[in-house]
Amino acid sequence: MLELLVMPAIGITYERFINDHSSYGIYGFVNFDTDTGYRYEKFELAPFYRIYLQSKKNASNKGFYAELFAGINGGEAEFYDYYDRPIFDRGSLISQEYIGVSLGLDLGYKFVNYNNYSVEVFAGAGRFLNEQYIDAYPRVGVSIGKRF
Repeated sequence: MLELLVMPAIGITYERFINDHSSYGIYGFVNFDTDTGYRYEKFELAPFYRIYLQSKKNASNKGFYAELFAGINGGEAEFYDYYDRPIFDRGSLISQEYIGVSLGLDLGYKFVNYNNYSVEVFAGAGRFLNEQYIDAYPRVGVSIGKRF
């Protein structure tokens, strides 16, 4: 949801509960304009497994959590080519398309009210497993949802 406020993009999550302390799901992200914002990805598709860190018996999948995800990302990275150049020369600006496979970790907090509306605040990062210019990427956001 934060993506719509910061840049022209959207992220959607589906989460399925395993028990009161864990769940799995999938996160999808589409960036409509990679020239603005803090993300280079044009798209991301990331299945995840989430553990809620509450000690209560009926925690009901809310509160603090840790999430492990694996993603497939595609986008465009821009960088300067410094190969065989003098120190003060920036080199050529190179634009590189990429598709990457990543693993990552998010930490967050989920608040759920009595009407089953939820708000999540999360932060984390993913690291690409394949060879490309960008090694890692951030995942920071606020998500608003409804439990069914």
